[in-house]
Amino acid sequence: MVIFIAGLMSVPKDILEAATIDGTSSWKKLTHMVLPLMVPSFIVTVFLSLQRGFMVYDVNYALTQGGPFGSTVMASMHVYDKAFKRYDYGMGQAEAFVLFFLVAAATLLQVYLSKKLEVEA
Repeated sequence: MVIFIAGLMSVPKDILEAATIDGTSSWKKLTHMVLPLMVPSFIVTVFLSLQRGFMVYDVNYALTQGGPFGSTVMASMHVYDKAFKRYDYGMGQAEAFVLFFLVAAATLLQVYLSKKLEVEA
């Protein structure tokens, strides 16, 4: 929410004032001015959500410890279990590298595709 508030505060007021003087409706100002200028906020939020989604460990472990029949075991939990509970350090390290590269590839793809949407005021 703080990221979105900061993005909303960064929208130049003179552009919105000029649109009001020109007689633009509130909906057009929102869809054609405010939202495109807030794209960097959306990019940061999606990036952080993706990264946290791949690396979640503590919440799943604290609430369900893997859940019924392993239904809430996420990738990071699997890597931790493989390396430190089953003492298979080599396979755990290899899976951690694969997880890292998957997260890095998803992040780079997301940033590359979303950079095309950015506009400058």
